[in-house]
Amino acid sequence: MPKTRPVIILSRGMLLAAVSLTMLLVAAAISWFYLPRATIELRAAMTTKKVTQNISLSQSLSDPDFVHFGLPAQTINKTVEERKQIKRAGGKVSEEAAHGMVKLINDQDEEQPLLPQTNLRHEQAGVFFLTDNPVRIPARGSMTVNVTAKEIGASGNVPAGKFIVDKLPASLQQVVYGKSDTAFSGGEVSDSPITEEELAGVKQELQDSAQKRIQGEMTADAGGAVIRPDLMRSQIEDWQTSVTAGSRASSYEAFLRLKGQAFIVDDNALLGLMLLALRAAPKADEEFVAYDPESFQIKFLRADFDRGEAQVQGQLEGTFTQKTESAIFSKENLAGLGDAEVKEYFSKFSSIKDVQVKFWPFWVKAVPSSAKAVNIVMDTADGEQK
Repeated sequence: MPKTRPVIILSRGMLLAAVSLTMLLVAAAISWFYLPRATIELRAAMTTKKVTQNISLSQSLSDPDFVHFGLPAQTINKTVEERKQIKRAGGKVSEEAAHGMVKLINDQDEEQPLLPQTNLRHEQAGVFFLTDNPVRIPARGSMTVNVTAKEIGASGNVPAGKFIVDKLPASLQQVVYGKSDTAFSGGEVSDSPITEEELAGVKQELQDSAQKRIQGEMTADAGGAVIRPDLMRSQIEDWQTSVTAGSRASSYEAFLRLKGQAFIVDDNALLGLMLLALRAAPKADEEFVAYDPESFQIKFLRADFDRGEAQVQGQLEGTFTQKTESAIFSKENLAGLGDAEVKEYFSKFSSIKDVQVKFWPFWVKAVPSSAKAVNIVMDTADGEQK
């Protein structure tokens, strides 16, 4: 009687485990032979270049001249006045007689004499002041005199205004009178004198405020056009204070008149000309990458606001990269190289600054032999450059 072979019956769980193990082995084999990948990230070496270019601005031009670097422009003028009452802080304050200067005006056809201690009444405040000396105002003329308040105290710190010659007949008061352009001070005095530095600081404060006003008003007058500060010029036409250095006045008035002039130019066209000059700067083996907006500057070389013509000089910085050698992207010489060897290989190319190598999966330690499994990426961005 023939022997029967034993039949091994596998449970369903054992079958599933065997199938899963087989699939894992197949997947591992496929990954080992077919899935290795290498990504090589190259960072280009960058250089910075600065260019300067002379540009002509003229109101006679109607269109930009990209050959001779010329731009159409318009001029604009604006004058503003700043007046400020300064109240000094600190120090002990006491009362004295305020003082100031009055311009006496004579609209008669004959000379008008005035005695010393003539009473001048401030029309607005009603405060009386006395002339220090006798005067003779010429016919159809004027002269400036020093006056002192009749009473001590802050009431003598009157604003700029008109003065009435109190003792003259009413008919003469219309043609002989006084006028002051600045406020009076000295009715209250401090134990610390005003210094040159303090007055210079007030002057700078008023000038800065006037400059901002001029730029804002110019922009409004130009219909919102950009007014570049570097295409503006300003000049102080008048600067006055009701005190001088050494005065112990506790308060005083300062006045400044500033005249501003500017050229209005299309800002994009101005930048366009500078980019044109910058793009022409690289050598034959270099390529332009980007420009630095913060480096864009303009300065006057000469300016004639009356004729509406100016010569300016622009400055702009940009980054450039060396043109990449075609051999860099050849993958044949990379097969089998590890991380350090790949970096050493690319170090011979002057156009490369940095190399990063990434392998996948984790067990891969060398560049695969298949060119399709190798990806070379060139990054022209430089963290050290803007």
